[in-house]
Amino acid sequence: MDDELEQMFMHNKPSSRKRKIQKLKSCLVPGELGENPTLTPRVINAYLKKKILENDFNLNSVKFTLSVLRDYWFRKTGQRFHQYECNDAFNLAKNRQAELELKKKESDTQVNKKLAYSLEDILKLSEHLIRHPFHRSCLLLRCFTSSRMSTLQPLTFADFTFQEIEELNGTKIPCIGLVSEFIESNAYERKGVVYFTRNKDYRICPVTALAIELIRRFFEIAPVRGARIVSINYNTHKDFLNRKHNELEIGIGNILHAARRFAANTMTSYGVPIDESRTQGLWKANSDVFSSHDITKPPTKAIKALAGFKLDEVYKIERDTLEPSMELKRRHCFKWLKDNDLLFNFLAKSFLQDAVHFESIQTPEMKDDPDFKSFSLALLEQRSTDLETERREAVEVFIEREVERRLEDMIHRRRSKKVRDSINRTYNPNLGIYMDRSLSNVESIIREYYIGVQDHQSIRNLNETFGTSWKKTNNREAALYSYRKPIYDFLEELLTKKHRGKIGSALNEAIELVRGENISSFRDKLLSGEMKITANF
Repeated sequence: MDDELEQMFMHNKPSSRKRKIQKLKSCLVPGELGENPTLTPRVINAYLKKKILENDFNLNSVKFTLSVLRDYWFRKTGQRFHQYECNDAFNLAKNRQAELELKKKESDTQVNKKLAYSLEDILKLSEHLIRHPFHRSCLLLRCFTSSRMSTLQPLTFADFTFQEIEELNGTKIPCIGLVSEFIESNAYERKGVVYFTRNKDYRICPVTALAIELIRRFFEIAPVRGARIVSINYNTHKDFLNRKHNELEIGIGNILHAARRFAANTMTSYGVPIDESRTQGLWKANSDVFSSHDITKPPTKAIKALAGFKLDEVYKIERDTLEPSMELKRRHCFKWLKDNDLLFNFLAKSFLQDAVHFESIQTPEMKDDPDFKSFSLALLEQRSTDLETERREAVEVFIEREVERRLEDMIHRRRSKKVRDSINRTYNPNLGIYMDRSLSNVESIIREYYIGVQDHQSIRNLNETFGTSWKKTNNREAALYSYRKPIYDFLEELLTKKHRGKIGSALNEAIELVRGENISSFRDKLLSGEMKITANF
């Protein structure tokens, strides 16, 4: 049979011929075809059917064998290979392949069905968590602190007043006393993101915010990205979330609506007046559109009811233990609290004092389901940086974004034909006002703004002395000032920043000298050529 196989691959290269002969030998075992087999289509067909039924051959093995035989048969007999004589084996392999694919698909479908939890399951778990005093206190705290994020700066602990600190460390559950202030700083929703700010153009009920925050925390979605801190940001992880929610058959919009409906139903079940629950909006049975209403008055009763209070009840925990038990520490029940964000680190001791009271609360069965755990959206990373390092990095990111935005604004101003044509290339030296039209780099603009050119006043002094009046009486100078205003604003902003990100070292040195009001040293270095600032706008 070896000679016959050599003839079969005689037109191939030696290396390729040897490899193909070995592969075909592994498919065609001589002992099973007889002592001196003749490789005819009928013999091969019977042999292939036998190997397919024994699960030794798949569709690819059959295709390879038939392709080799077709070429060999034509060279040996001069006749075409009648593949129909092997159709039985080919069709059998094809059907077996289809059966295997169908079984695999059914198996995957069963797994997906097992892992596809309904919204009712998730909301049932959410309801359990929101009635858990420990989770409830963390939730209210997170929502409240998010309302402070009206600026792009990270939260500082100095933002808390002494009274608030006392309430956090007092006998009440953390932050219950801060709900009224939280309501005053309403939230607004834009493109799927719920921001907490003092913008009152669009309002969303705080109870809705709590429910959405609960579901966000349930999926462990990190709320912090760079220097921008928001309570719930679905857009940040949009692609990732869509993929995961599709696996769970849950859409982001459904979560938002379900949270609102969950909050409204919970408020009603606790006997909250219908007027307050209607502020959540109305769930329309025949439409996915959720009509929202502005808040007419702070729903303080709704907040208390959703937190598990009776309307006239004061929740109190006796703090007899300053530290949690060693067993609780070993189990790391609340380790996620310390890893979640810096604010929770600050208040971890207060929370852990209460943790010993909640050990008897059972964990929902779904939370321990290994199938569910495999689909959890674990995006929170272990924090390894200290507070100052992280805050500094966040500010640097913020400054770098500001640099990019201002440079784009400068480029736009330079290309604006209307502004450029309004600038006369001649100047009027009246009143000692002079702005050089030929400036194009950082050094010259800084010199003009802080020192002045040709013994004229600096632009900064003009602004401090005359305000806006000097621009009103000098239209040509006002046009040029408008042309360079983004640069001036940027320089002024640099004087107030502690961290300036990745800015050139020479510009850093110049700003430090100006900040220290060492204008003479700054002028000497510029005029002597010791300081070279070459970046062009």
